[in-house]
Amino acid sequence: MATGQNIKTFTAFDIEKYQQGLLSPKERHDLEKAALDDPFLADALDGYHNTPVNIIADITELKNRLTDKTEESKTVFLPATGKRAFPWFRAAAMIIAVAGAGLLVYQFAFPKKENTDIARLNKVEDKKTLAAPDSSKTIATEQADVTATPGKKDEPRTGAIQPGSPGSSNETIKQDVEDIATPADASVVAKNDDVKSSNNNISVPPPTGNAANAPVTASGAANNNNYKSLEADTKIAAAKRKDAENVAAKEVNAGVLNETANRQNRNVAANRNAEQLNNQYRANIFRGRVTDANNNAVPFANVTNLEDNVGTYTDARGNFNLISPDSVLNVQIRGLGYNDNNLQLRNNVSNAQVVMQEDKSVAAQTISGKKINSERRANNPNFKLENEPEPEDGWDNYDSYLVNNLTVPDDVKGKQSGGGQVEVSFEVNKYGEPINIKVTKSLCARCDQEAIRLIKEGPKWRRKARNGKTTVAISF
Repeated sequence: MATGQNIKTFTAFDIEKYQQGLLSPKERHDLEKAALDDPFLADALDGYHNTPVNIIADITELKNRLTDKTEESKTVFLPATGKRAFPWFRAAAMIIAVAGAGLLVYQFAFPKKENTDIARLNKVEDKKTLAAPDSSKTIATEQADVTATPGKKDEPRTGAIQPGSPGSSNETIKQDVEDIATPADASVVAKNDDVKSSNNNISVPPPTGNAANAPVTASGAANNNNYKSLEADTKIAAAKRKDAENVAAKEVNAGVLNETANRQNRNVAANRNAEQLNNQYRANIFRGRVTDANNNAVPFANVTNLEDNVGTYTDARGNFNLISPDSVLNVQIRGLGYNDNNLQLRNNVSNAQVVMQEDKSVAAQTISGKKINSERRANNPNFKLENEPEPEDGWDNYDSYLVNNLTVPDDVKGKQSGGGQVEVSFEVNKYGEPINIKVTKSLCARCDQEAIRLIKEGPKWRRKARNGKTTVAISF
């Protein structure tokens, strides 16, 4: 890999992490930047990308190759552990060394005896040669030689001179003996020198035992060290990879736990806020029933909270429900043919009973004149369509709803000539709700909006046919 002052050295495990997406954005950027400068690193990234890498299989193959190499090196350098060949060279070296040592001991231990024997033999031969003409002289000379040298039992004496014999003869014998002995001594010394030289020239045998196996042991140790180093690197890489996986798993788990904790905290905060809002704006339900003096239900009467002008209406049986955060409500109840009733409702009352008093100033004809939709269908049968939807509580109650819950705009109230009518057509879906509402006869924009509001918020309808349509008139 390319190395430099600002370029990090990347390994196969870094490339594998890069392919698996385990590197951080900064590490990925550094690796890609290094690949731009190093073609070998770029080829390695392409190779890892195109070919899946199995680290375990590669490590196993490397171990097998290393084992084969180690066995081959042992076969070449180490001797066989079974039947071993006889060490001829070692035996020859040992024999030479023993022979040389014995020769040295012999030469230095017995040098005088050998030289004396040679000199004695030479002297005896010389004396016999000199005394050969006169046997008596020879005998006398031998005897004189024997007695001339005291202390030496076996050596002949040369110092005695018999009468009549010239003195020079003894000197000649001495000189002859010395001349004869000198070559012998010289040869012995030469032999000793040759033995020393031979001993010096004897080659030292190769080391045996552990020393002989030193090169092989060093090679095997190197191979073992390489194997141990590779095995250690493999274990370290596996440990690092496992640590990285553990770290990634811990990060994922930590993220999940953090997300769960955050969600729980958000839920707790939302519940606390909702509880606070409920405590602050606790919804109180006010229930009641509106009847006349004879305890007859007043259907579809309007019930309005005077503080916020928000209200509801009673059903066909005169019951109503009003929801408010206040514990006490000041409401107004009004209905066609009855006087408006202002009263106070409390949340601790389960079901308030409201009695409406009849408005005697309103004639019965006026009341029937306001219920125009039921009058049309009762007096003109042709006005009623075949598949026309109908209110669930009847047209009479529906007209009461329209009259009691209508809010007349201020600009229409001021007109002396009175108001007018707004006609609205619509269809009814399967849930009894008005749909496709259209204004077929308009009075004013605000009147049209009020008419559409009444239709949307009104009682349920009963549909007779899927495409059935009806028309409702609202009088202002």
